[in-house]
Amino acid sequence: MSAEETLTIGKTFTVNELWEAVWGCDGSGMYYWCRKLRKPNYQGIDLWKRVDGKITPNPQPVRVYDSIGEKSYVVEVEDLRRGYELAIKAGQTHCGNYPLDTQDYDACFGDMIVQYAIFGELTYG
Repeated sequence: MSAEETLTIGKTFTVNELWEAVWGCDGSGMYYWCRKLRKPNYQGIDLWKRVDGKITPNPQPVRVYDSIGEKSYVVEVEDLRRGYELAIKAGQTHCGNYPLDTQDYDACFGDMIVQYAIFGELTYG
């Protein structure tokens, strides 16, 4: 999936918009269950890149370490889209009943979407 491609789940947004909504807080909302993010090959990861002097999303597969379940998962951009779709279909909201929206996100938004992408439901928290 390229960063320019659009995704639709009740509304249309770009891959970069989804990436920023999920990783905009650098995974800080997941810290209670996920202590590491890596590339699929276990190397360090750059969730962001610099383009023309600006920091922009760097969509790519991410290895997510579930420190509670003691297992790791590779999460692709398509998995994030599917996780977002599942969370919406489940009627999920975040942080005080705010709707799930890629334009209004925070750390708990990213946590929820990654959990739905991996587990198909909200497992922790």
